[in-house]
This record gives sequence, structure tokens and C-alpha cells, in this order.
Amino acid sequence: MDRSLAQKIFSQKVSRAEKSANEQESANVERRAERNFQQAREEYEGEGDRKKIVGYLTAAAQDGHLEAMGQLGDAYRGEPINAQSFIAEQGSQTPFRSLAQELGVDEKLELFWLQKAAEGGLGSAQYYLACAYEDGTLGLDVDEELALLWHQKAAEGGHVKAQYFLGWAYEYGEIGLDVDEKLALLWHQKAAEGGHGKAQWALGCAYEYGWIGLDVNLKNALLWLQKAADGGQGHAQWKIGHAYMHGNLELDADKELELFWLQKAADGGQGGAQFSLGQAYEHGDRLGLDV
Repeated sequence: MDRSLAQKIFSQKVSRAEKSANEQESANVERRAERNFQQAREEYEGEGDRKKIVGYLTAAAQDGHLEAMGQLGDAYRGEPINAQSFIAEQGSQTPFRSLAQELGVDEKLELFWLQKAAEGGLGSAQYYLACAYEDGTLGLDVDEELALLWHQKAAEGGHVKAQYFLGWAYEYGEIGLDVDEKLALLWHQKAAEGGHGKAQWALGCAYEYGWIGLDVNLKNALLWLQKAADGGQGHAQWKIGHAYMHGNLELDADKELELFWLQKAADGGQGGAQFSLGQAYEHGDRLGLDV
């Protein structure tokens, strides 16, 4: 065999072996990261040792586990563990608990882990990093271009808060964007379909009044306002209550449903509903309330 050919074959074998070894090492690191993350979950659900939770989360994050990075970023901000994404079982009633006592608030480490998670594609981290650039927090200078970049990445990845933000920004021409009704509608629609209550409320109002390029469509307005109200969005609950008060949105006036939705909104802290309910109690004869 030609010597140069033999060297070529040998080099190819070495290259394949190195590639296989690297792939095996990557797989081992990924498994180790997931194992540490799961152990942190088990400690958390069992109300175990918080120092162990921190240790497992840190080990998982150092091995590239995105959710662990995001949880550490939140923890260094002094926020409680995000139980909804951290617990193993859907519907668990595990309470939110902070790791602040073990970690302390540390903006540098919060930024470090959020940046890592954002660069890895974690939507929640991308969104919070965008907000940091927008507001000039975490020791960052205000930078609208970077804020927009990270909001865009988060929105394109399906993060509903970022989608709603982009809808609002395109609607009103914020963070350096030109007003663009088509893009405003696109992002409001995506956020609303993803279950974002404020986006559902905004979309309902847009259909009611013919905003952001939409034709007035009271059926669609009621559909989105009802979704938002059912999900606990106070502005939408107040609006539904007023619709039952005045027979708007093609609804029949209904004192019982008016009172129901105004009470819901008022209980949630919606100021307009609290005022309307106060007026109703002051003039109780209309709704049959005790004055």
C-alpha cells in the first residue's frame, strides 16, 4: 500500500475515534447534568436540604443544563424557585420557596447564569435579559438594540411575555421600532393564542374598536375578552362586567353576571371595577344590593 494512502487511512480512523469519544463524553455530561437536576427536584419536592438543592443545581448548570441555569439566575435575583417548571409532577401543590438564604442576592452571578441560559436558548432567560438591557439593570447599560434582539429571540422561541411585548412595541413604536400594525397584530395574536391574558385582553379590545388594522368584530372581541376574563385578567373581567351592565358586545344586559364579573375584577385589585362596585353598593337598588 502506498505510504501516503496508509497515512490518510490512519488519520481517518483517528478522526473517527476522536469524534466517537467526544460524542460519548458529551452524552455522559448531558446525563450527569440531568441526573443532578433531577436530584435537585427530589430534594425540593421533599423539602430537603436547600444547600443540597443549590449544589445539585450548580453542578447541573455547570454541565450546561439550561433550566438549572435559569433557576440559578432567578435564585440569585432573590426570587423563589419557579415551582411550575421545577416540580416533577404536573399539578403538584408544592409551595414556592426561595434559596436566597443560601445564595444571597448577587447581580453578577444572576447575569452570568441568565446570559448562559439565554445563549443556550432558554426563553425565560432571554426575556429577562432583554428586560435588563431595556431597563439598565444587572449592571448593564441601557441598550435598545440588544433588548430588542433578546426579546425577538424569546418571542420566536414561543415565550408569550416577549411576544406580547413585541406586539405592544410594534403597536406604539417603542424601543426604536417603527409603528407596524401587521407585526403588532402578529405578535399579539401569537401571545393571545399562547394564553397570555393581557394579550387576549388587548386583542379583544382591538376587535371591539377596530385597532391595529382589524375590522370591528364584536364576536371575536367577546371571544378574546372572555378567554382573558376566564383566565383572571382584571381589565377583561371589568370589561365583561360593563358589557353585561350596558348590553354591549352583543350581550343581553344581565345584572347577576354584571355583578359576578365586577366582583371578580374588584377582588383582583382592578381599580375601575372597585369603583363601579362601590357605586353599585351606594345605589344598591339597581343591582338589588344592600346599601
